[in-house]
Amino acid sequence: NIPAGRDLNNLPNNSNTGTTVGYQYDGLTEEDRFVQKVLQEHYDKVYKENLSHSDPMTYIESKYCDVTSPNFCSYMTEDQRSIAYRNEKRMLQTGGKYSAGFARYDYALRNYKDVYTGGSRSVGYVRNTDREKQYARS
Repeated sequence: NIPAGRDLNNLPNNSNTGTTVGYQYDGLTEEDRFVQKVLQEHYDKVYKENLSHSDPMTYIESKYCDVTSPNFCSYMTEDQRSIAYRNEKRMLQTGGKYSAGFARYDYALRNYKDVYTGGSRSVGYVRNTDREKQYARS
């Protein structure tokens, strides 16, 4: 995909003369970028909250792994707790750098019905096709 105004046929013949196109295709759809933005904002906020606890890793484990903890997120599915645990743990280990994927079953997406596929990993993988999304919601 070449952005408007970037006609490769009109570039100079000499490759040393102003041939910088300045465009790199990353393969992400508009929907992918939206999901990434929502998840990044969510996990940035949660990261700051986790840091407010004396032992952030213990707090994260209590939310997603310890069913006896008052912090346990019982309202999430097992798959959702698993991905939240991995994302929060990774952010803690990297000093707050977000590097999660596009899991459409992430609980953080639950209010975005156009991209959320439900609470199961089996229907919420990266870049679901429209047909897969329809199937996941039926």
